[in-house]
Amino acid sequence: MHLIRYFLFFSILISAFSSCIEPYSLDIGDQANEKYVVFGQITDQEGYQTVLISKTSS
Repeated sequence: MHLIRYFLFFSILISAFSSCIEPYSLDIGDQANEKYVVFGQITDQEGYQTVLISKTSS
């Protein structure tokens, strides 16, 4: 029983440390007064993911 718990614990631990998140920085330069709106949802499901990026009107 303890062997199964240790195996499960280390499996979860290894998968948590092997996951990858890649940060993204947007270089907006001189356009600091314009605001960007990012709308979307990214999931782990197979298929297309949609993210909409737009600017505010002011």
